[in-house]
Amino acid sequence: MPNLAQLLASKTTVEHRRIFELCREISSDAAILGSISGVYVVGGVVRDLVLDRTPGDVDISVVGDAGAFSRALAARLGMGEPVESQFMTFKLGDDTSTIDVVTARSETYPEPAALPEVVSSSIEDDLARRDFPVNSMAVSLTGTDWGNLVDPSNGFGDILRRRIRVLHDASFRDDPTRMFRAVRYAVRLGFSIDSRTVDLISESLK
Repeated sequence: MPNLAQLLASKTTVEHRRIFELCREISSDAAILGSISGVYVVGGVVRDLVLDRTPGDVDISVVGDAGAFSRALAARLGMGEPVESQFMTFKLGDDTSTIDVVTARSETYPEPAALPEVVSSSIEDDLARRDFPVNSMAVSLTGTDWGNLVDPSNGFGDILRRRIRVLHDASFRDDPTRMFRAVRYAVRLGFSIDSRTVDLISESLK
């Protein structure tokens, strides 16, 4: 997999770089190192870096204790206590600028369109629960692996091919809103929707 350290340094804002460097510092802090085995920037930021677009709000995935990590990050950024959700996520900031810190996790849906059941897991499982490969990439923010791309579903290749492709055949059954997101991303990015994904959308609408 490619290393995107140069993009982290040259294609992000000053504030993004500050956040990424703090993530590197926190992930090497001996006081919490035992509870964290990986820290990654994920999703839209990675996609936009590859596309040479200005990244938006930062999403961080933590393998391990995301709560401890989010509190340490908030303290170093001078922010208030992170807001925790029922899905092992933590929100920092306000309506104008936010950082989402999530526990790397796997999801199962007990029935179509139901809320997912989540358990902590690996970064690969965390990426596999997302919507499309172009949004399912991660870049390591830890010292030893800094900049390494994690891309199990070949989102990098989809960006090169300029396509929106569903991760698995049950994706729209699990979360029907992904049909609308597929169209929105295709329009926003100037991508096409691949034929299998089009077929699955059509089947889901019947």
